[in-house]
Amino acid sequence: MPPLTRLILILLQISYVGPITVLNFLATGVDPVTVLSNNGKTFPKRISKQLWDEYEKKAQEQWDLAQELGVTIINYQDATYPQRLLNLDNFPPIIYAKGDQSLLNRPKLTAVIGTREPQATTIKQGQRLTKYLVSRDHVIVAGLALGCDTVAHKTCLQNNGQTIAVLAHGLAQKIYPSENIELAQEIIESGGLLLTTYPPMTKVAPFRLAERDQWQSGLSDKVIVLETNENSGTNITIKYARKQKREVIILKNQINN
Repeated sequence: MPPLTRLILILLQISYVGPITVLNFLATGVDPVTVLSNNGKTFPKRISKQLWDEYEKKAQEQWDLAQELGVTIINYQDATYPQRLLNLDNFPPIIYAKGDQSLLNRPKLTAVIGTREPQATTIKQGQRLTKYLVSRDHVIVAGLALGCDTVAHKTCLQNNGQTIAVLAHGLAQKIYPSENIELAQEIIESGGLLLTTYPPMTKVAPFRLAERDQWQSGLSDKVIVLETNENSGTNITIKYARKQKREVIILKNQINN
C-alpha cells in the first residue's frame, strides 16, 4: 500500500477526523513515511500508540478487502485521480473505483441526471440526448438512481458508450437501489466504472446520497438535468454544480434556486 494512501486511511479511522482535516494536515507538507514511522506523533491531536495500531489495523483491513473485491483505492496525488475534483474548494482525499479508471480523466465527462419518476416524453428525450452525447465521445456520469439516471446509464451502454456510476455506499455493499444490481454489473462488463468516496463496508444512508451528488457534478464538465421539480433530490446536484461553476442545462420544468 502506498504510504500516502495508508496514512489517509488511518487518519480517516479517527472519529473526529474528516476529509478536510486530513487534507489540511497533509497541506502542511508532512512526509507520510515519517508520520507513519512515528505512529502519528506529528498529528495535531495526540494519539496513543495503542489507538494508532488499531486505526492502522482497520486501514489495512479496508485495503485488503478492496483488493479482494477488485476495487482500486486512489489517493488525491495519484495520476489516475480525477483532476476535475482537484479544482474544487474541497475534494475527497481518497476514492474507491471498480472498472476502467482511465474514464476519470477523459476529455469530455457529462453528467445526465434527473427525477426518479420521469414522464414518458422525458425518457425519450433523455435517450436521444444520451445517444447523441455518446456519439460525440462523452463519458456519461450519473448516480445509478432509478428514473433519469437509469435512462442515461442504459442508453449509454446500448450505444456502446462508457459510463461512470457514482455510488452513495461502499463497494462491498449490495448495490443501491437493488433494482439496478444487474445494471451496475453491465457497466463494469462494458468498460465503465463504479465510483464511491466511501470505504467498502459503508452502508447507504440519506445523507450519503446527498453527499454523493456533489461528486457527480464535480467529476463532470457540465450537468444536464432531464427533468426536475421543486421537491426533487436532483436540486442538490444542481446547487453543487453551480457552486462548482459547472455548466448546468435543465431541459424540463425550469426551477430557480
